[in-house]
Amino acid sequence: MADPGPPAASLSVLLTLAESRVSERLDAALAAAGTSRRQLGALGHLRREPGLSVSELARRAGITPQSMHATVGQLEADGLLARAGTGRGRRAGLMVSEPGRERLATALAVVAAVDDDLRSQLGAEAYDDAVSALLNLMRDTSAP
Repeated sequence: MADPGPPAASLSVLLTLAESRVSERLDAALAAAGTSRRQLGALGHLRREPGLSVSELARRAGITPQSMHATVGQLEADGLLARAGTGRGRRAGLMVSEPGRERLATALAVVAAVDDDLRSQLGAEAYDDAVSALLNLMRDTSAP
């Protein structure tokens, strides 16, 4: 029987491995800047839409409200978030403070630096193609 050769590359396995490596790089770089991906996400959502609740943030992040409460609690303790005035029976909405805007700007610069490294490794055209392909994959409504 002839040797079938190496198995064909699996996109799903390669994406999982690449995500793990890129996540490690990004997490380390963000930690050095004093933040995390979860904090970056919460600050980014609240910058775009001030007043979101913890439950709304958790839904957008795909995590439990309890986990987001911990993230929001830390951001508030660090002075990066503030609560808007309460309205009739509603919970106070969350807003990014000025120090929070500064932390977000620093975190976004970290993300840009990691992206620049990836662009250098892949080449500009391959990087742009990968971004397009992944955006298309994420738009696929048949995916779970």
